[in-house]
Amino acid sequence: MESKHPSGNHGLMELLGKAVVDPAFRDKLFTSTDAVADEYGLSPNDKEALKTVDRAKIEEAASQMTSRAQTAISIVIRIKF
Repeated sequence: MESKHPSGNHGLMELLGKAVVDPAFRDKLFTSTDAVADEYGLSPNDKEALKTVDRAKIEEAASQMTSRAQTAISIVIRIKF
């Protein structure tokens, strides 16, 4: 099966980025790691690296990103009104 995602390290980076911004994908990543790795066409080395990713760190990054986005939206709203 041909992957529709970037191959190699780029695939791993895309996958981790999506895990930060998409809670449903994040759940899938940590419940079906091998299937997601295959979907992204990860190399054996990248698959092993993926298995070492700490979910708490991904959750923290997601939380920080959400907080920053909310702050930016709040600033824009205050400026517009």
